[in-house]
Amino acid sequence: MSELIEFDELDMSELVEAIDTAENRIQFVSAEEDPIPPPPLPPSTLSFHPLDTEALRTWIYPVNYPIRGYQLNIVRKALFHNTLVALPTGLGKTFIAAVVMYNYYRWFPQSKIIFMAPTRPLVTQQIEACFQICGIPQSDTVVLTGTTHVNDRKQLWDTKRVFFITPQILQNDLQTRHCPATRIVCLVADEAHRATGNYAYTDVIKKISRVHEHFRVLALTATPGSNLDTVQSVIKNLHIQSIEIRTEDSMDIQEYSHGKSIQQILVPLEYSKGATGPVPKIMDDFRTKLFKPLLDDLMRHQAFTTSDPDKASPFALMSARLRYSSNATNVAPYVKKKVTRLFLDAEAASRAYDLLSLHGISPFVDALTGADDEKKTVVRINQNPVVVNMVQSLKRQCAESGFIGHPKQERLLSLVLAHVSQAENSMVMIFSSYRSSVLDICNVLNQHKPMIRAAPFVGQSTTKAGEKGLNQNQQYELIRQFKRHEFNVLVATSIGEEGLDIGELDLIICYDSHSSPIRMVKRMGFIFKNMPFLLRIFIF
Repeated sequence: MSELIEFDELDMSELVEAIDTAENRIQFVSAEEDPIPPPPLPPSTLSFHPLDTEALRTWIYPVNYPIRGYQLNIVRKALFHNTLVALPTGLGKTFIAAVVMYNYYRWFPQSKIIFMAPTRPLVTQQIEACFQICGIPQSDTVVLTGTTHVNDRKQLWDTKRVFFITPQILQNDLQTRHCPATRIVCLVADEAHRATGNYAYTDVIKKISRVHEHFRVLALTATPGSNLDTVQSVIKNLHIQSIEIRTEDSMDIQEYSHGKSIQQILVPLEYSKGATGPVPKIMDDFRTKLFKPLLDDLMRHQAFTTSDPDKASPFALMSARLRYSSNATNVAPYVKKKVTRLFLDAEAASRAYDLLSLHGISPFVDALTGADDEKKTVVRINQNPVVVNMVQSLKRQCAESGFIGHPKQERLLSLVLAHVSQAENSMVMIFSSYRSSVLDICNVLNQHKPMIRAAPFVGQSTTKAGEKGLNQNQQYELIRQFKRHEFNVLVATSIGEEGLDIGELDLIICYDSHSSPIRMVKRMGFIFKNMPFLLRIFIF
């Protein structure tokens, strides 16, 4: 905090852990158990932020929730050091933030306390949680999102003290000086692993630091980064001084971390190994009639090293194309242009082939027609007669009643049916990386209503085919409906991995195993609060 006051010298670890609040709604440790606070600081004590010297004698820890040792220890550290807190999902990061924010609210009565979260549903969720934990007066609290008019935001910055906000709005308000940077004393960043590159978290810290350095940072995440360089970038960008990391194996959280039974399920894609449905035949036709001939042409030009479609990933083809472009200096321009087109066609074919094998027919068709929401470039491949005939046939099949577009969907259906028939009020979450795959899964599952009631949980963007996503209000309402058991299966893209309080899940299924360790950890982190759940990961 202020360079003129050394909080650590006040021996804050021996101060009281709780006092009664005016609202009586929050309970605290009785005064008899507290050590005697130190005397108040002299009124003449210099500080960048105006102090409440009486409140500064103590820090408060609420006991309206069961006391967990690891949370108490992290709070002690986070009050006096810029701290990165990495805790598995469901183990109380919001509780820690609420306690830190409440104490800074008491200590600095004229300063601003800010909680940043990447999305509007997360902002709304966190303000509700903080009210329940510490009871910061609602009259001093406000939510600021993109829907709040700029003139209203300026007035709110002048009159309120505690802000729940998306980082982009804070970034803009610091730029326009509607937000008084000099009065910011505590800044919480949820989903802090995003603080890399040019993300808004990074710029917010920079903008405040240009004005002053007297503010506390609390960074919250379930996964600080996929490698040491990324973690170091987060630490640097958020001015972190202390790191508090717990895993499910940490001794002080084991009693609160419910076990997971992880089952890997192998789904064959060859008829000889028991596969059913049209996908194996479509894969073979696409491989032999289109994909392999493209690779053969590239090999004839000595531009690629294999004609095996299973070894020609989109990344391998792109890398080979870039190498060819830089090395083929003595090749005739028309040949170089032809080979480049072959590479682009092969990359589009490889992406479509991956989608067919991993997700099914609908995402495959979307990729071939350029309608997939990933907006990958489909070059000349969708004009190929083989592709045209294949797409027309597949669209007819997809329109048939009861169509199942991948063997994994059959296995998924049997798993979900077996689970919901045995577990009353079951809550199931399924992750898939592609929106078209999410919609496909919902269609298959909803053929078995009312036993299975599935809803898609997707982002806001509109696909090339014109399919609208869910805006943030719709996302939040869908979560409410899920918690009320209007649906018992939520099928989500990556939007479901963003730390939202989805509810008390008892089954999670990863329809695909994502290569990003951050995303896989976040998928696995939805821990059922009352009993262990079964986590199943589809791998083939």
